[in-house]
Amino acid sequence: MEISHWHLGYYKDGNDIEAVGFFEEDSWVVYYDDSNDSGLFVKSQPRHELFGVVIFKVRDYEEAENKFYEWVERSLLPYRKKR
Repeated sequence: MEISHWHLGYYKDGNDIEAVGFFEEDSWVVYYDDSNDSGLFVKSQPRHELFGVVIFKVRDYEEAENKFYEWVERSLLPYRKKR
């Protein structure tokens, strides 16, 4: 059975932050639903109407998990603290 998508989660320090990844063409594309974080991304950021903004592309799950944790800690959490 082939995996069609992933769920990534960041649950440290009471956070409940998730993203979803889909295999598209030759890589995994990871999306973040930014509906609760308007203003975090520029309007030209690639997005999917159901899944949200593309935050990165990766080759495998391990890379996705590492990049997601890094993205949350370096971009999302600091943005949320400024609001």
